[in-house]
Amino acid sequence: MPLIRPATPKDAATMSRIHALSWKAAYGDILPQAYLSQLPQEHWVPFFLHNLGKNGFKAYLSILKGQAVGCVTFGPGRREIQGARQEGDWGEIYSLYILPEYTGQGQGKALLQHALRQMKDAGQKGCYLWVLQENRDARGFYHAMGFQNDLVPSVFTLMDREITDLRYSKAFPPAGREPGALDASAHRRPWDDGDPRS
Repeated sequence: MPLIRPATPKDAATMSRIHALSWKAAYGDILPQAYLSQLPQEHWVPFFLHNLGKNGFKAYLSILKGQAVGCVTFGPGRREIQGARQEGDWGEIYSLYILPEYTGQGQGKALLQHALRQMKDAGQKGCYLWVLQENRDARGFYHAMGFQNDLVPSVFTLMDREITDLRYSKAFPPAGREPGALDASAHRRPWDDGDPRS
């Protein structure tokens, strides 16, 4: 099992590198290649430096043999985003990425389970996340982890290509109750380059 530890501002460059390499590996057939080819590894460093530890934003790293091989970011649901749950008692997985050479080894599952426990222990009723419609591997992973497709699409344009994002959710119900999906009532905002997504 990997060691999972909290990320600090000193880890911003490492986290950004994991995101960039994962994007290029996972989104090559989904996002424009011209965009991915010019995406620098340090793209998200300012974002993480600004947000880590603020307003409930949390990040954890998966460490294997002394190397950070994956990271998850999460916190309160961002109610300002179109399509988001508007109650304050739902959390959100902001991003979950594993270095390409370590995918399929349980790193993502361990990080996601850790984040879900953190949110549940904090009193959240459940959480949701955004996943690209064409990212079938990620959709299958989240479904296997108990998330449901809320049928809330968001179509946005990136370098003249239309991309569809979908909202997935997982409830933390009281004992004896089955988890349910969120209300499919709205759409989130268009793509934001500075805001890493799953």
